[in-house]
Amino acid sequence: LSIETCKWLLNDLGGRNRNGDPCPVDKPIIGLAQEFPVRLIDVDTNRPDVFAEYVCWSHWYYGHQDFPVRQLVWPDEEGRFPWEPECTDKFRKQQPLLGTLKF
Repeated sequence: LSIETCKWLLNDLGGRNRNGDPCPVDKPIIGLAQEFPVRLIDVDTNRPDVFAEYVCWSHWYYGHQDFPVRQLVWPDEEGRFPWEPECTDKFRKQQPLLGTLKF
């Protein structure tokens, strides 16, 4: 996604949380990304690659590692998420999963 789209999505998520309407984890979130549902998944911060690449500055900022980290996952143009078998490898590489979806 473009930087502008990412900023818009994250600001909308933050606004919902501030207004007392937090988005669910591991469930479809409708209305955030137009007609496509998106999902929040818990990030596995115990994976060294995830921690070093994505979480280390947050760890420095908060001064500890005990805080939830979530990834916003969006579908491709056909509505397929990266974990779905019909999704293309190209799309999966554009959006590596940092955690596991709990069905």
